[in-house]
Amino acid sequence: LVRSRGLGDVYKRQSFEYTKEYESFSKFKEETEGVIELPIGNYEIEAHSPGEFAEKMNDPYYGGVEKIEIMSGVEKPAIVKCSIQNVKIAMDFTPEFIDFYSSWTITIDDKLGHSDVYTQENTDPKPVYWKMAPKTDKIYVTGTATVKSTGETVTLNETLTKKDSPDSEESDSPYFGGGDGLLISLAPGKDVELNKEGIEITVNGFNQETNENICLLYTSPSPRDRTRS
Repeated sequence: LVRSRGLGDVYKRQSFEYTKEYESFSKFKEETEGVIELPIGNYEIEAHSPGEFAEKMNDPYYGGVEKIEIMSGVEKPAIVKCSIQNVKIAMDFTPEFIDFYSSWTITIDDKLGHSDVYTQENTDPKPVYWKMAPKTDKIYVTGTATVKSTGETVTLNETLTKKDSPDSEESDSPYFGGGDGLLISLAPGKDVELNKEGIEITVNGFNQETNENICLLYTSPSPRDRTRS
């Protein structure tokens, strides 16, 4: 039996190319009556969220892979742990920021293909999820804001890293990867040296790896290796 709680599944025998996919758990049950029988051999079982793992998404994308060995006469249980594969970027415009500035255009960019622009038209934007390239260690925050009371234009140009988060630990990888997240909060600030208005950025990191889905899969041998169980 193979059960995956609605996630897509891929079965590949490692000694030769053998792949079978199901678009959903309901399709899996419809096509197999809940039973997967495979020839003896080594396999990778993959479970993931439905649909394509896109560069930018509105929701987290879960995925996981487990290696198993199918032996004659043995029903083999396997557990595929599905964790978040993309990086969550959340913007927080504080009430003080919204009250202080009349308009703004803020861009979040990794200079590797991911970019989002935020304006006063949406003061409570939803998080986005980026499929980060390997060894991405910086996120750039740039833009301008107009002070409501004076009409002064304030410029923002900051580079953020994982180490900027107070939750960062010395042993953490400097690169952004699946399960990582950044909450970027903006508030009015003051450039003391220039005696000018400014924008204060607070960065909080969080790890999404605690949000794991467990996919339970049970695989029985091929009928040529044992009687159907």
